[in-house]
Amino acid sequence: MPVASPLFTSVPIPAGATWTLTTLTGLMLDEAETLYGRRDMDWTLLGVEFYESATKPQISFPGSRKHVVIRLTSDTANDYDHAVWQLAQEIVHLLAPVGYGEANNLEEGLATHFAINTVHHNDKTRWQSFCSGMRDPVCAYAQPLADCEALLQLDSDIIKKLRRSQSYLSRVTAGQILQLAPACDPLLAARLTSNF
Repeated sequence: MPVASPLFTSVPIPAGATWTLTTLTGLMLDEAETLYGRRDMDWTLLGVEFYESATKPQISFPGSRKHVVIRLTSDTANDYDHAVWQLAQEIVHLLAPVGYGEANNLEEGLATHFAINTVHHNDKTRWQSFCSGMRDPVCAYAQPLADCEALLQLDSDIIKKLRRSQSYLSRVTAGQILQLAPACDPLLAARLTSNF
């Protein structure tokens, strides 16, 4: 009999059942929609998988339909906190999915901000290590994260406001940011809307 993975095997507990990657995906997606606006319902989320050749988590588009899958790196298959960290990093990309390499700094910064602020981990010390790594200046996500957080400081609801007129964060323009947040530095708006 195969060993059950806690990432996909739920067990009964007094108040219900334990969380799995499947149920955490639903929970985190609901949290992201509450914070940043409803996802594009034209896309069907198929689930979460581990992908052998992935070097970082990503979303994938199987087939020629509007289906989307979250792919986690295979080294997380037996590592709950690392898998949940990667899952949290991909949740924002489900709001309005775009292909690999099409996300801008705003979307990547927001995805990282969301992951850093999720609370669905077991090992707090390890989680803090993941978060610190994202803020390391040599990390590709550090500047988009800092820029996104600077924008959120100006207006904590700016993402919802932007997504009312442009649901795809990757297609937001600097002009749209400046129209909704006139106090935003134009250079910040330009960095945020540049390709990641």
